[in-house]
Amino acid sequence: MNLQPTTTNLKRGAMFMIAAAFAMALVGTSVKWATQGLPSGIVVFFRNLFGLIVLIPIVTHPGAVSMKTKFLRFHLLRAGFGLCAMYSYFYAINHLALGKAVMLNFTSPLFIPVIARIWLKEKITPRIIGAVFIGFIGVAFIESHAFREIAKAGEIAGAVAGLMSAVFASCALVTLRKLGATEPATRTVFYFALGGAVMTAFPLPLVWTMPQGWEQWLPLFLSGALASVAQWLLSKGFALAPAAVAAPVYYLTVPLAAIIGHFAFHDQLDRWSLIGGAMVCAAGIIVSMPARPSRRG
Repeated sequence: MNLQPTTTNLKRGAMFMIAAAFAMALVGTSVKWATQGLPSGIVVFFRNLFGLIVLIPIVTHPGAVSMKTKFLRFHLLRAGFGLCAMYSYFYAINHLALGKAVMLNFTSPLFIPVIARIWLKEKITPRIIGAVFIGFIGVAFIESHAFREIAKAGEIAGAVAGLMSAVFASCALVTLRKLGATEPATRTVFYFALGGAVMTAFPLPLVWTMPQGWEQWLPLFLSGALASVAQWLLSKGFALAPAAVAAPVYYLTVPLAAIIGHFAFHDQLDRWSLIGGAMVCAAGIIVSMPARPSRRG
């Protein structure tokens, strides 16, 4: 019995990941906006709370997917990894330019094929290896300039946080792939938002600051709502395509965030970032191309 994903599933999985990339670039924009006036811990909490609120009508309407699960431990594991990644990522966004923070965070797909191979026994084909290699070179181009600027500005803590967010995110995404084999996308997104809202409420008194005005409440709401949409798209993408295929497509978030950061926050796009962005986009295109169907005989 052939358990490999079909060509149709690979195409659909790639399309879901591309849509998720757009959504996550906008999430980063909202977080950058929110963290300009609020502590990262506050932003993390409201991102999860608003994400949960947006999901409630979806999971409670008649005919909705049941929220009962036999894999609570994997949901909790994913929530734990995801929250560690989120705290680190939001800290990096707050202390670095948006494009640079996203670039550091998006080194995570480079780790995913290895983790998926060890944990899920997923095959890594030569085509995927080549695409990931291209993406790695592209990220190296981007980060070489970023680290030179970080060293000058003394923003080492933000850079470390960005890289740590990548490590935690890679673990969370492979856990998502494990859940995607049996759990509907809506259920996995719901448990992540619920677990995130509960877990982030405990340290809230230590950093509590009441958001003021629409200019703070709006980005908080958008970060949660768009993140829930992105998480659902991610769940669908990883359920339809192997992690080593879906993850590099998700690289598209990097150039998208850099472009948004340039126009929204006046971040500068140097030539090395443009070259690196083009290379990671190329990697995403390569892995989204369907493999030749195997012969039946």
